[in-house]
Amino acid sequence: MKIVILDGSAANPGDISWGALEKLGEVTAYDITSKDQLIERMKGAEVAITNKTAFDKDVFDQLPDLKYIGVLATGYNVVDLQAARDHGVTVTNVPEYATFATAQHTMALLLELTNLVGLHTSSVMDGDWCRCPQFCYFKGSLTELAGKTLHIIGLGKIGQRVAIMASSFGTKQISSERLLT
Repeated sequence: MKIVILDGSAANPGDISWGALEKLGEVTAYDITSKDQLIERMKGAEVAITNKTAFDKDVFDQLPDLKYIGVLATGYNVVDLQAARDHGVTVTNVPEYATFATAQHTMALLLELTNLVGLHTSSVMDGDWCRCPQFCYFKGSLTELAGKTLHIIGLGKIGQRVAIMASSFGTKQISSERLLT
């Protein structure tokens, strides 16, 4: 079986092995694949592993050997799913991809907004704290999260993980499927 990894650098910046896939067949990995390179690289391949390289109807028409596309992301937006069905190609994604990392980053941004870490770091590095006449030094008001309400839009896997993490700060959470207007 011929397996082509089209956007390998998205999932593997060089710190993991494609060995598990190599046990399944002949693997060729590219860091990035442009639209112009796609057909040539996929000729004769049965399996495509992609992240951003798009598969539309025209691509499916030119790749008769293709049987499977693995999308290295949570969505399927780079694949025309109807064209895949029409050509008998199975498409999968990685439903847990970046759930924890995205929720963690949400917490980091929330803490930046409430604790002004970046502002204080820059100020301290510029010597402002040393010049401050008081031990307590603030460049702006800090907001304590305990007792605050966090509105989470969308309670999928990432939203649920954000709710769990936010609860450790003493927040209560409400959620909605879309932004309230």
